[in-house]
Amino acid sequence: AIIFSSALFWAYIIANFCAIVTSINFDESEYQRRLDDLNQMMHSAHFSSDLKRRCRSFMVNSRNHQRMIGFRRLDGYLSLSLRRDVAAESNASWIEKLWYFRPCSRDFVVEICSMLTPLMFAPLEIIDIVLSLFVLQSGLVAIDGKILSAGSFWGQDFILDDQSLIDRS
Repeated sequence: AIIFSSALFWAYIIANFCAIVTSINFDESEYQRRLDDLNQMMHSAHFSSDLKRRCRSFMVNSRNHQRMIGFRRLDGYLSLSLRRDVAAESNASWIEKLWYFRPCSRDFVVEICSMLTPLMFAPLEIIDIVLSLFVLQSGLVAIDGKILSAGSFWGQDFILDDQSLIDRS
């Protein structure tokens, strides 16, 4: 009976230790879970090897993007004032580059920033979304023969009323 009790106690200690170690890096655990889910889905759907490779590559490269989406969930835990400050500070570097936001009130700019939706695209993917402002956080994009890098933006003409003036490339 003592040996059995000792074994149960030892199993309890090991299980708690494993739970603590696993929860230390929540982002890594979530990432690994998503990779496992992706692999199961692709296996069940009998994806081609090429599509499996492209999906896994996207998932690996989207790791930072997934973290950013997770950070946005934290907004719900902050006060309205703190949310505004966080939105203003985290978007200040590119907001300053857009001349038409300069004369706008801070509240207006913060409201715009709170409506942003983070997106990620696969290499060589064609972005066919019009009437949207894009801010490149990482990677490269080619538009009209020009290569844009992190910190660049395009689609500034989304504010135009006259559709004939909008650049659709």
